[in-house]
Amino acid sequence: MNILITTLSLLLVLAISSNLFWKEALSSSYALNASKGFFEASRLAQNKAEQKRFSRWKELNSSSTPSLNTKKPKPSSSRKRIYVSHRNKTPPIEQGRLHIAPLWEKERRPLFQPVLERLFTNLYGHAPWFDKKKLPLLIEAIARVEEPFDETQLIEKLDKEIYALWHRMLRGTQVYDTEKKIGYPPLKDYLDFSPISSKHACHFPFAPVPILEAIFGPEITKSILKIEKSKWEENYRRRYCLKKELMPFLRIDKQSAQLVDFVETFLYFGQSIGRRSFERGEDQKSRISHRCKIRDDVKEGKL
Repeated sequence: MNILITTLSLLLVLAISSNLFWKEALSSSYALNASKGFFEASRLAQNKAEQKRFSRWKELNSSSTPSLNTKKPKPSSSRKRIYVSHRNKTPPIEQGRLHIAPLWEKERRPLFQPVLERLFTNLYGHAPWFDKKKLPLLIEAIARVEEPFDETQLIEKLDKEIYALWHRMLRGTQVYDTEKKIGYPPLKDYLDFSPISSKHACHFPFAPVPILEAIFGPEITKSILKIEKSKWEENYRRRYCLKKELMPFLRIDKQSAQLVDFVETFLYFGQSIGRRSFERGEDQKSRISHRCKIRDDVKEGKL
């Protein structure tokens, strides 16, 4: 009897020890992967920042060197130029993303949430895993995350099914074409979750087509693209649709009042992108991201 008790006691001690050892090993593995992800994201962000800094240095030095031939050669009339809208770039221009900040303001959320739902449907509606009925729950959970946006805090608010939807949208595919519905983009290519730097949710001159369609619908978006193409055809210089050119299309729409309100409240029409002060790197395995500040102290002839 004593031998049996002793044996059971030893087995129990070994089981507890094994369990503790397994948990410690698992925790160490998570910590190691997180550290690797952080350093990889830091390396990518640093490389991007230095590349950007070098390109600014090159731009400064090339502009300071006087050219012998100041006249630009005229485009050959025999060679036909093909117009490609900057709004169809993949990935889209970073400054044209839609910021989620209006979700944090109760009085603005009713106007902003339908735009987000249309955007998500435009980007992911063709995917077999997409469920439009879950969108309001996901957007409500995003709205309940305290500013600044913390993805960990969001995940804690999601059930299993909503998390699966969020994860697929956030991850995207390596190759995608929103126009042809091939693959689907990482959500952060179109939504900006960074700390608020402007009172506006979207920089209109650089907004990609899916965002324009989510705000204005396909018909007004086509009119915007047509205006910009006709301007380009005049002298092959890229120019954007102006606010005064956009507003007449909104006044004839059935929901004109809401569209005009959205434009006045959330859109910025300045035509300068401005220099980014940060570059972002992201480790593809762990999805850990890191931002690195771009040093803006480049001088002529020196880095």
